[in-house]
Amino acid sequence: MSVPVKLPRLIAVLTPRGVVILRSASGKKVGKLTPGDYVLRVRDRSRRCGLRYRNGAVTRRTGVAFVGPRAWRVTIGAGVLTLRCGARGVRVPVA
Repeated sequence: MSVPVKLPRLIAVLTPRGVVILRSASGKKVGKLTPGDYVLRVRDRSRRCGLRYRNGAVTRRTGVAFVGPRAWRVTIGAGVLTLRCGARGVRVPVA
């Protein structure tokens, strides 16, 4: 029997005004990441746009009509992690 692995968590918040904030589970702003598996907890509070996650060829999104929480297991590869809402967003280097 395998032992479940506890993955590091990231929290992405999309504010009602469409501002994207990425924080660690401890609440600190994320400036860079290391490649690996994570749980990305999304809190989409905007009715204006949906949150879009992109890393390499992988894209996930909440959609404009969605407001609420989501959790995604993601494998983040080297390069850049992008979280966007329209023209606003954050880019985090992954190395």
